Amino acid sequence: MRTLLKYSAFLMIAAFFLGTVSGYTTQIHAPAVLLSENQGVLTVIQLNLTQGNGNVSISGPSKVGNSTLQSAITAANYASKYLGVNESNYNFSYTIEDNGSDVSGPSGGLALTLLAISALEHTQLRGNFTVTGTISPSGLVGQVGGVYDKLNAAKRYGMRFALIPSASQQSIEYLIYYIAQQEFRIPVVEVSNASQALPYATDKYTPKITPLALNFSSDYKLKGLPMAPVNCSDCNMSYFRQLINFTFGMLSNSTNLISGNLSVVKPQIDSQLRIYENISGKGYLYQGADLAFLQYPTVFTLMNSGNYSVQGANNIFNNVYSYCSSLTPPNMTTANYEYVVGGQLRQEWAMQNLAEIHSFINASNTTDDVIFGLNNIAPSYAWCRSTSEMYHIAGEIGGTPMGYSSKLKSEALAAIDRANASGTAVPLYLLAAESAYNSSQYPAAIFGADYSVSFSANVNPSINNTELLSMINANAANSTYGIWSSEFANSAMFAAYQANLTGGNETYNLTSAYVTSELAANLANAEEETASGLVPINESIANVLTQNTQTATTQPENSTAITSIEYQLNQIYSVLLILVIIVAILALILFFILIRLFRLGNENIRNTARNTNSRAASQKRKV
Repeated sequence: MRTLLKYSAFLMIAAFFLGTVSGYTTQIHAPAVLLSENQGVLTVIQLNLTQGNGNVSISGPSKVGNSTLQSAITAANYASKYLGVNESNYNFSYTIEDNGSDVSGPSGGLALTLLAISALEHTQLRGNFTVTGTISPSGLVGQVGGVYDKLNAAKRYGMRFALIPSASQQSIEYLIYYIAQQEFRIPVVEVSNASQALPYATDKYTPKITPLALNFSSDYKLKGLPMAPVNCSDCNMSYFRQLINFTFGMLSNSTNLISGNLSVVKPQIDSQLRIYENISGKGYLYQGADLAFLQYPTVFTLMNSGNYSVQGANNIFNNVYSYCSSLTPPNMTTANYEYVVGGQLRQEWAMQNLAEIHSFINASNTTDDVIFGLNNIAPSYAWCRSTSEMYHIAGEIGGTPMGYSSKLKSEALAAIDRANASGTAVPLYLLAAESAYNSSQYPAAIFGADYSVSFSANVNPSINNTELLSMINANAANSTYGIWSSEFANSAMFAAYQANLTGGNETYNLTSAYVTSELAANLANAEEETASGLVPINESIANVLTQNTQTATTQPENSTAITSIEYQLNQIYSVLLILVIIVAILALILFFILIRLFRLGNENIRNTARNTNSRAASQKRKV
């Protein structure tokens, strides 16, 4: 018996020794992207493991990037530690199939790691999957680009599933994963580390492959939600409800345009929309609409699945840019200024955002970049559609056109200075505020600067939740001037209510509620400043005439005041035109009278002549 055991042990040791000496070869399918063509390709990577001194090499393509070689070194090191073997006893010789393209970048790190583990264990990898992701020394899998194109290649080459790095469900990366999975009908499995990926890669395990799903639901606590506590007594809420319903309709109509394999998400989005409407039904009008607005970029990206190319994205961009540029605000009045300013501000946000996106789309190297660009066009389009509705509402409200006082201009400049001095201003909002100021849209500049300062507010970590809630309530109590202020105050109270029920989470906590309440309080001041800074046209014209005497370094003249001058000149022109028409009519009447008199005179002359001739003839007959 002892002899048999010794013999068996000897055979096992010999088998291991012989296997190590002769080496072990394994391979894997790994995707890559031809950057010059935005096209994914699938390549085969082999690893030949032999006895050696810890050398790691890569051969195959004409050029291998240094980051790829570094990933191979990291892969060999991690695999050795993971299995508890001495890396210095082996040589890791990787060979990448030469498909005519240079290999660079660290995105093959996970594939190289699975190869190293497979070779050290003398276990073959499955041949029906592909994998992409970077690898860290601790085995963590990192994000990569070009996933859409890589999954396209995996589908063409008949792969059954793909391993990709984990991503947050709220991220654009996760959305791209889902889109690619649905478009190419290839299941996608997220992994966070190499050990998690291993069961899917080898035949030793049979894990269940569950395709990704989009999850639009959020854990809103609506049962027992009180009616919105903050009211705006002087606001016409019917107009604001009109804007809210427009936002809901925009999301619903766009959802209906999602087609193909992506359309499976439509019922879920519609279900969420009902929740948003219920929130608004409780008096949190802006909160419900804002949640629908935040959902819109995802819906916009899904409904434009036919434009996942640089040309397609550029066409969308040009259409949105033209649309946003064409919007013109109506005259501002004391009755409609909240909707004019709200529209101007969102139009500025949209144009600032579009300015950054255009160059990004044209520089896209992968379809991932294109989809990212489309996702970022979406807010601009939604802002401009909201702007159009606000201008429409402002036109319905009407009122006497007003101009701006010089005080409003100085307050706008002071608000922008405060935003710059904060050091944490939100760039998009600050740029929009500065642009509005340079365009003489001073109320929009004030509002924009307040957005920038409020959303960058920091909360002292030493303040406890009780104190923070007290500060939120105080801000809400001081935010009843104007529709925007009161609605943001209600949003802050909604967030505080959710945080209180959930104990605070990623979306709702008292800190985010406080930031929103700060915005509400700041907007109350902005609305009051705007209302007091609107002046009659005559005063505004005098203000502009004073500005015209200043030097060339002064800011551009007040566009609203200029509009007011044009309004008065048009009235003068109208009166003059009426006078001209009246004079022309009188002249025409006089002309006809003169002609009539002339004709009567000629008839009298002819009648006199006939009578004279008749008497002469009678006298001749008598003679």
